Amino acid sequence: MAKKKRERWTEIRSMDNVLEFTDFVSGNIENPSGRWHEIFGNDDPLVLELGCGRGDYTIKLSNQFPGKNYLGVDIKADRLWRGARKAAREDAGQVLFFRARIEEVDQYFDENEADEIWITFPDPYPKRRHAKRRLTSPFFLQMYKRLLKPDGLVHLKTDCDILFRYTLDVLGKEQIQVVRVVADIYEEAPGDPELTISTRFEEIHRGKGKPIKYLSFSF
Repeated sequence: MAKKKRERWTEIRSMDNVLEFTDFVSGNIENPSGRWHEIFGNDDPLVLELGCGRGDYTIKLSNQFPGKNYLGVDIKADRLWRGARKAAREDAGQVLFFRARIEEVDQYFDENEADEIWITFPDPYPKRRHAKRRLTSPFFLQMYKRLLKPDGLVHLKTDCDILFRYTLDVLGKEQIQVVRVVADIYEEAPGDPELTISTRFEEIHRGKGKPIKYLSFSF
């Protein structure tokens, strides 16, 4: 397995639909901040999926809702390799992947450059002492506020009650507008084409009988 990961790490660096933060840090390539529309080659809205894993949600969003630029962000090269290969096979022309740490991702975007952010099944960090690592903690919320256009949306999907309640609590304390709350997608919104996009992890959670929750908010 370690050998395969090394091989994929090497291969991912030559993929046309993957960018790596290391190239920008080293100065080999100009920082993409403010240039994402140039990189995609159009002026369509920019949608980020943070912690995209294998890119299933990113690719499926692009299939169902064309006319937008989709950028899947994750630090795991092995996962991105799978997503990038799948996107290439399906000829997903407006899908790119960016290998970067989520906590540092704002270094590579200009203010108000993104239109939407998706956070799908992030690590919930259920222990209270790890709450600052949650992708909806105040630190990350301030990052999203800078990245997003004033009317931009952040979407969260999770099976974790702790993360869901925590997010609603933080949004209330930070006086951030909650746009929509769905406690059980497949009970309350089974026909919603955006929310019912399913990934491998989502199928695992649903197989255990866990309701899939969703909320969106705007700054």
